[in-house]
Amino acid sequence: MAEAGNLDLTHFKRWYTQSGTPTVTVIRSYDPDTRTLTVTFSQHTPPDRNQSEKLPQHIPVRMGLLDPDGRDILPAPNTLIQMTDKTHTEVFENVPPGTLPSVFRQFSAPVKIITDFSDEELAFLMAHDTDAFNRWDAAQTLFNKEIQHLVAAVSRDRALTVSPSLIRALRRRCQTHRQTGRSGPDPCRPQRNRTGGPVRNH
Repeated sequence: MAEAGNLDLTHFKRWYTQSGTPTVTVIRSYDPDTRTLTVTFSQHTPPDRNQSEKLPQHIPVRMGLLDPDGRDILPAPNTLIQMTDKTHTEVFENVPPGTLPSVFRQFSAPVKIITDFSDEELAFLMAHDTDAFNRWDAAQTLFNKEIQHLVAAVSRDRALTVSPSLIRALRRRCQTHRQTGRSGPDPCRPQRNRTGGPVRNH
Protein backbone atom coordinates (compact mmCIF):
# COMPACT_ATOMS: atom_id res chain seq x y z
CA MET A 1 0.00 0.00 0.00
CA ALA A 2 2.80 2.39 0.87
CA GLU A 3 4.57 1.73 -2.44
CA ALA A 4 1.40 1.93 -4.51
CA GLY A 5 0.35 5.21 -2.95
CA ASN A 6 3.86 6.60 -2.60
CA LEU A 7 3.17 7.16 1.10
CA ASP A 8 5.23 6.89 4.26
CA LEU A 9 3.09 4.79 6.61
CA THR A 10 5.70 4.41 9.36
CA HIS A 11 3.79 6.76 11.65
CA PHE A 12 0.48 5.06 10.83
CA LYS A 13 1.83 1.71 12.06
CA ARG A 14 1.55 2.94 15.65
CA TRP A 15 -2.12 1.99 15.48
CA TYR A 16 -0.93 -1.63 15.55
CA THR A 17 1.88 -1.29 18.10
CA GLN A 18 0.47 1.18 20.61
CA SER A 19 -2.53 0.34 22.77
CA GLY A 20 -5.37 2.64 23.77
CA THR A 21 -7.86 4.90 22.05
CA PRO A 22 -6.84 8.53 21.48
CA THR A 23 -9.12 11.34 22.61
CA VAL A 24 -9.14 14.30 20.23
CA THR A 25 -10.24 17.66 21.58
CA VAL A 26 -11.49 20.21 19.04
CA ILE A 27 -11.45 23.92 19.96
CA ARG A 28 -12.52 26.83 17.76
CA SER A 29 -11.83 30.54 17.70
CA TYR A 30 -13.29 33.08 15.30
CA ASP A 31 -12.02 36.57 14.45
CA PRO A 32 -14.92 38.64 13.08
CA ASP A 33 -12.60 41.42 11.88
CA THR A 34 -10.63 39.13 9.56
CA ARG A 35 -13.45 36.57 9.11
CA THR A 36 -10.97 33.87 10.08
CA LEU A 37 -11.93 30.58 11.75
CA THR A 38 -9.18 28.70 13.59
CA VAL A 39 -9.75 25.06 14.51
CA THR A 40 -7.24 23.36 16.79
CA PHE A 41 -7.07 19.60 17.27
CA SER A 42 -5.18 18.04 20.18
CA GLN A 43 -4.79 14.33 20.83
CA HIS A 44 -4.11 12.42 24.03
CA THR A 45 -3.86 8.72 24.79
CA PRO A 46 -3.63 7.89 28.50
CA PRO A 47 -0.75 5.66 29.65
CA ASP A 48 -1.49 2.04 30.47
CA ARG A 49 0.41 -1.12 31.44
CA ASN A 50 1.67 -1.52 27.88
CA GLN A 51 3.23 1.93 27.46
CA SER A 52 3.86 4.55 30.12
CA GLU A 53 4.21 7.23 27.47
CA LYS A 54 2.10 7.39 24.32
CA LEU A 55 3.33 8.84 21.06
CA PRO A 56 1.04 10.85 18.76
CA GLN A 57 -0.97 8.78 16.31
CA HIS A 58 -1.50 9.49 12.63
CA ILE A 59 -5.16 10.56 12.65
CA PRO A 60 -6.99 11.37 9.41
CA VAL A 61 -9.65 14.02 9.99
CA ARG A 62 -12.28 14.39 7.27
CA MET A 63 -14.12 17.61 7.84
CA GLY A 64 -16.35 20.25 6.35
CA LEU A 65 -17.56 23.75 7.17
CA LEU A 66 -21.28 24.55 7.38
CA ASP A 67 -22.37 28.15 6.98
CA PRO A 68 -25.40 29.48 8.92
CA ASP A 69 -27.69 28.26 6.10
CA GLY A 70 -26.34 24.70 6.38
CA ARG A 71 -24.34 24.80 3.14
CA ASP A 72 -20.95 23.10 2.79
CA ILE A 73 -18.45 25.86 2.00
CA LEU A 74 -15.14 23.99 2.30
CA PRO A 75 -13.75 23.01 -1.12
CA ALA A 76 -13.45 19.23 -1.60
CA PRO A 77 -9.62 19.17 -1.94
CA ASN A 78 -9.31 20.66 1.56
CA THR A 79 -11.61 18.28 3.43
CA LEU A 80 -9.02 15.69 4.54
CA ILE A 81 -6.53 16.70 7.22
CA GLN A 82 -3.62 14.50 8.27
CA MET A 83 -2.97 14.97 11.98
CA THR A 84 0.41 13.50 12.91
CA ASP A 85 1.49 15.62 15.90
CA LYS A 86 0.07 16.10 19.37
CA THR A 87 -1.62 19.30 18.21
CA HIS A 88 -2.68 20.45 14.78
CA THR A 89 -4.19 23.80 13.78
CA GLU A 90 -6.14 24.69 10.65
CA VAL A 91 -6.93 28.29 9.71
CA PHE A 92 -9.82 29.04 7.34
CA GLU A 93 -10.12 32.48 5.79
CA ASN A 94 -13.16 34.42 4.54
CA VAL A 95 -15.54 32.40 6.69
CA PRO A 96 -18.99 33.83 7.53
CA PRO A 97 -19.86 34.34 11.21
CA GLY A 98 -21.70 31.39 12.70
CA THR A 99 -19.94 28.80 10.54
CA LEU A 100 -19.57 25.39 12.24
CA PRO A 101 -16.87 22.78 11.59
CA SER A 102 -18.11 19.25 10.95
CA VAL A 103 -15.25 16.99 12.05
CA PHE A 104 -14.44 13.31 11.60
CA ARG A 105 -16.95 12.87 8.84
CA GLN A 106 -17.62 9.31 7.70
CA PHE A 107 -16.04 8.20 11.00
CA SER A 108 -12.63 8.95 9.48
CA ALA A 109 -10.74 7.77 12.58
CA PRO A 110 -11.58 5.49 15.55
CA VAL A 111 -11.11 8.13 18.25
CA LYS A 112 -13.05 9.69 21.09
CA ILE A 113 -14.05 13.27 20.36
CA ILE A 114 -14.50 16.24 22.69
CA THR A 115 -15.85 19.48 21.19
CA ASP A 116 -16.95 22.85 22.51
CA PHE A 117 -20.27 22.73 20.63
CA SER A 118 -23.31 24.08 22.46
CA ASP A 119 -26.61 22.19 22.44
CA GLU A 120 -27.93 24.67 19.86
CA GLU A 121 -24.93 24.00 17.63
CA LEU A 122 -25.33 20.24 18.01
CA ALA A 123 -28.99 20.62 17.05
CA PHE A 124 -27.92 22.58 13.97
CA LEU A 125 -25.49 19.81 12.95
CA MET A 126 -28.16 17.20 13.57
CA ALA A 127 -30.57 19.08 11.29
CA HIS A 128 -28.24 20.34 8.57
CA ASP A 129 -24.98 18.39 8.40
CA THR A 130 -24.57 16.76 4.98
CA ASP A 131 -22.62 13.89 6.53
CA ALA A 132 -24.91 11.10 7.75
CA PHE A 133 -22.53 9.88 10.46
CA ASN A 134 -22.15 13.33 12.00
CA ARG A 135 -25.91 13.90 11.93
CA TRP A 136 -26.30 10.64 13.83
CA ASP A 137 -23.49 11.47 16.27
CA ALA A 138 -24.90 14.92 17.04
CA ALA A 139 -28.33 13.37 17.58
CA GLN A 140 -26.94 10.72 19.95
CA THR A 141 -25.14 13.36 22.00
CA LEU A 142 -28.31 15.43 22.31
CA PHE A 143 -30.50 12.40 23.10
CA ASN A 144 -28.12 11.30 25.87
CA LYS A 145 -28.15 14.79 27.38
CA GLU A 146 -31.95 14.91 27.15
CA ILE A 147 -32.33 11.55 28.88
CA GLN A 148 -30.05 12.69 31.71
CA HIS A 149 -32.07 15.91 32.00
CA LEU A 150 -35.37 14.00 32.19
CA VAL A 151 -34.03 11.52 34.74
CA ALA A 152 -32.82 14.40 36.91
CA ALA A 153 -36.24 16.07 36.61
CA VAL A 154 -38.03 12.89 37.68
CA SER A 155 -35.72 12.42 40.67
CA ARG A 156 -36.46 15.98 41.77
CA ASP A 157 -40.19 15.71 41.08
CA ARG A 158 -40.05 18.48 38.50
CA ALA A 159 -42.09 18.96 35.35
CA LEU A 160 -40.77 17.08 32.32
CA THR A 161 -39.79 19.33 29.42
CA VAL A 162 -37.97 18.61 26.17
CA SER A 163 -35.39 20.99 24.71
CA PRO A 164 -36.97 23.23 22.02
CA SER A 165 -33.75 23.07 19.97
CA LEU A 166 -33.97 19.27 19.87
CA ILE A 167 -37.60 19.43 18.73
CA ARG A 168 -36.69 21.92 15.99
CA ALA A 169 -33.81 19.73 14.82
CA LEU A 170 -36.05 16.65 14.65
CA ARG A 171 -38.71 18.58 12.73
CA ARG A 172 -36.08 19.82 10.28
CA ARG A 173 -34.74 16.31 9.68
CA CYS A 174 -38.27 15.05 9.03
CA GLN A 175 -38.89 17.83 6.52
CA THR A 176 -35.59 17.19 4.74
CA HIS A 177 -36.24 13.45 4.53
CA ARG A 178 -39.61 13.98 2.88
CA GLN A 179 -38.48 16.80 0.58
CA THR A 180 -35.55 14.81 -0.80
CA GLY A 181 -37.72 11.74 -1.42
CA ARG A 182 -35.19 9.36 0.10
CA SER A 183 -35.95 5.67 -0.07
CA GLY A 184 -36.59 3.62 3.05
CA PRO A 185 -38.85 4.19 6.03
CA ASP A 186 -39.69 7.70 7.16
CA PRO A 187 -37.63 8.17 10.37
CA CYS A 188 -40.30 10.49 11.77
CA ARG A 189 -43.38 8.35 11.20
CA PRO A 190 -44.20 5.35 13.45
CA GLN A 191 -43.74 2.06 11.57
CA ARG A 192 -46.12 -0.87 11.88
CA ASN A 193 -45.56 -4.55 11.28
CA ARG A 194 -47.87 -6.93 9.45
CA THR A 195 -49.99 -7.49 12.55
CA GLY A 196 -50.58 -3.78 12.95
CA GLY A 197 -48.29 -3.37 15.96
CA PRO A 198 -45.40 -0.95 16.17
CA VAL A 199 -42.01 -1.93 14.83
CA ARG A 200 -39.05 -1.76 17.20
CA ASN A 201 -35.85 -0.63 15.53
CA HIS A 202 -32.62 -2.00 17.02
